[in-house]
Amino acid sequence: MGKNYYGIGDNVVPENYSLIFHTDVKKAEFVCDEVIDVVVRKKSTSVVMNSREIKIYSAYAEDKTGKHAARINFKPKTETVVFSFDKRLYGKIKLHIRFKGVNNDKMYGFYKSTYVYNNKKHTLLTTQFEPGDARSAFVSFDEPSFKATFEVSIEVDDAYEALSNMPVKSVKRLGKSRKLVSFMKTPRMSTYLLYLGVGKYDRLTTRLGKLRINALTVQGKKNLAKLPLKYAKLFVDYYQKYFGITFPLPKIDIIAIPDFSAGAMENWGAITFREVAMLGDEKKSSVWSKERIAEVVAHELAHQWFGDLVTMKWWDDIWLNESFAEFMSYKAREAVFPEWNVMKKYYIEDFEVALEADGIKNTHPISMPVKTPGQISGMFDEISYEKGGAVLYMLENYAGSKSFREGLHNYLKKYMYSNAKRDDLWREIDAAAKRNGQKIDVSGFAGAWITKKGHPLVRVSKDGKYLKLSQNRFTYLKEIGGKENVWPLPLDYVDLSNMKVGRINLNKEHVKLEAKNNSMLKFNYGVKYFCRVRYGESLLQRLGKYIENRTLDGVDALEIEREVYVAARSGYLDIKRYYDFVKSYCMHLSYPANVSVLSNIGTMFEFSKLVGMRKEFGDLLEEFALNMLEKLDWIEKKNDSNIDKSSRIAALEQLGVLENDRAVRLAEEIYSKLVSGKEVDRDMAKFALATISHRGGTKEYTQMKRMYEKCEVPELKMRFLLYLGNFEKPDILNDALEYSISEKVKKQDTMYITSIMSTKIDQYGIAWKWVKKNWNKLERSYPTGTHMIHRFLVPGELMHTKEERKDFVNFTSKVKRGRDDIKKSANEILDVIDLNIRFFERNGMR
Repeated sequence: MGKNYYGIGDNVVPENYSLIFHTDVKKAEFVCDEVIDVVVRKKSTSVVMNSREIKIYSAYAEDKTGKHAARINFKPKTETVVFSFDKRLYGKIKLHIRFKGVNNDKMYGFYKSTYVYNNKKHTLLTTQFEPGDARSAFVSFDEPSFKATFEVSIEVDDAYEALSNMPVKSVKRLGKSRKLVSFMKTPRMSTYLLYLGVGKYDRLTTRLGKLRINALTVQGKKNLAKLPLKYAKLFVDYYQKYFGITFPLPKIDIIAIPDFSAGAMENWGAITFREVAMLGDEKKSSVWSKERIAEVVAHELAHQWFGDLVTMKWWDDIWLNESFAEFMSYKAREAVFPEWNVMKKYYIEDFEVALEADGIKNTHPISMPVKTPGQISGMFDEISYEKGGAVLYMLENYAGSKSFREGLHNYLKKYMYSNAKRDDLWREIDAAAKRNGQKIDVSGFAGAWITKKGHPLVRVSKDGKYLKLSQNRFTYLKEIGGKENVWPLPLDYVDLSNMKVGRINLNKEHVKLEAKNNSMLKFNYGVKYFCRVRYGESLLQRLGKYIENRTLDGVDALEIEREVYVAARSGYLDIKRYYDFVKSYCMHLSYPANVSVLSNIGTMFEFSKLVGMRKEFGDLLEEFALNMLEKLDWIEKKNDSNIDKSSRIAALEQLGVLENDRAVRLAEEIYSKLVSGKEVDRDMAKFALATISHRGGTKEYTQMKRMYEKCEVPELKMRFLLYLGNFEKPDILNDALEYSISEKVKKQDTMYITSIMSTKIDQYGIAWKWVKKNWNKLERSYPTGTHMIHRFLVPGELMHTKEERKDFVNFTSKVKRGRDDIKKSANEILDVIDLNIRFFERNGMR
């Protein structure tokens, strides 16, 4: 059961919740009549439950002997309530509780969301309970291991529709204008997966066999739900076949919510999304938007099995939910849309992101003990998502796809409607591998990667006729050695003289491998394992020549160039060495290496404002982008792939930063159409907005603000807002920051302005000053459960002087008190500041 972190214990176990919510949308409040069937294991005069921000009117217990009134004692610090009785309770009892709650506007619990339709403001009610906010909607045993069934009823005005996890069972009239909507009983599930919704919705429906799949939007946006509905049907079909388990509920709703703190939430059978993460158009949406929608829909649907059907026992294994959903979203998209080549994008979108996040000293293991709500909230990061997904990708490669898939199936079957721990999963994959005649240690392999923080740096050096491979833990500031920093690492390698592939098991600090005939070997061939490989100088130059002649390309070229970049970024090499390597060997790469290198050069160009080589990196960036466009062309072609389209935009955006004449003219042409309200290619619109805002003034800023306020297309609306933070003039940027917390901008979107300003040397300081000034207001707007407040610390990621470091420490030491989510992010950013200081000192900051 639970971990006692909130003082609940496991003496009282829920079996079923009966919840009748009486809602008042106009007043944004509700009353609930709750009856919980529980089992008291040992005789006790008290029951402890989770409760926060709820006013309890009455409570009593009912057993065979009668009704027993409760004394009520709230414990705000632990977010619990203690019900005390004169009689010792034992066995099966019913807890009757009547209480009142408020529908807040802070995007957690049972909250309100607003939107405009036909020039009139409307309100809907929705929920976001993960990880610990169900307790703000109803008195509950709010830990994932306390699974129970739920019987939900919602009283609403006739004008509204009520939603929950299950289909409607009955509708009862209550007077002239009210109704009570009751839903079918759920299977056993955790509290954080319960969903409540009240609103006026537009709806599209499809079927997959007997399963009904619905897409719901606010009024007027139904036309944007066809695309995600199509994706949902395709992905559910794939998951049912892959897992070998039919979706266990009668229906799935995918619901677009106007105000939403996360990207989406996997409520069982009633999945909620930010509008920009769900709504799109097959013909008009950009490649980025369509692929992002597919990614999020696939991710959340994977949760319906991994997370909902089988749930982790406690939040230290949240990766069992998030890593698998991340991993499976790629498998699903690759299977359903093979022409998208999403596994190539994986290396940029997930693999590199995870390596970067995991390279700081203050990273954490994928699975680690967590206690407080803030610590739990902090686990929803790149380590639990992207690194966890990368480790599962390794594990599949290690165990083989057959044993891996069989193990997943058996794990889901064995623990369905229940809870599990990481070791339960390893045992099932181990057993499958054993049945298939494999002699591997899945538990040992996976356990090391899940419980150790960081990842290995493999150094390759010449030692006579041998290549010597050594393994230490990588961090940007130093390598950390010792036996405790050795991972099981079966590395594939390729002999570049004949392209024969071999494997070496690197499971200790030092290993030697004979390089016959002085052959050049490239390790981690295919980049299947989550590590960094760094070569000695002579070996690196030889590899560079193989990149130049295209023997090495794609992910393998990406990995080699990336390590040269990381060595320069970490201050081990000066930027001239990085410049020379790219200029000599990497100017004609294919995807995904080209887009990765383009981004790295762009970063160095931005940093060169302070360390010199501005012209050199500008010329290099322009040459590289033009080389890409020579292959891709400047304008979309009929047979372009998604990768072609996204690569073109990446190259054009960099040319826009450089104010390349042709790029600027093209951007101006597209932008003028946008301003006049004409339909434009939305991939190109992104490039145009980035370019025009970068060099624009008050006129363009006012135009973009106006377009933002009028726009009803989620993707474009987000772009208009984002690029308000991309202008150069300080007075415009200050106005954009103030605008971001006005009533014109939803709270979920405020961060866009600070985030884009935090990528620029000339702007991050303005953003940081504003954040400090407005912190109290921001903190009130974004409680722990929203996972958002830490994002306003990102201007710190460009700080690079000791004075700035001191200012950051002084500020965060005050604001992180009592907020573990802030504390975690502040410590991580401090590592980045130390990295920046060393980088700029090494390269002679001007």
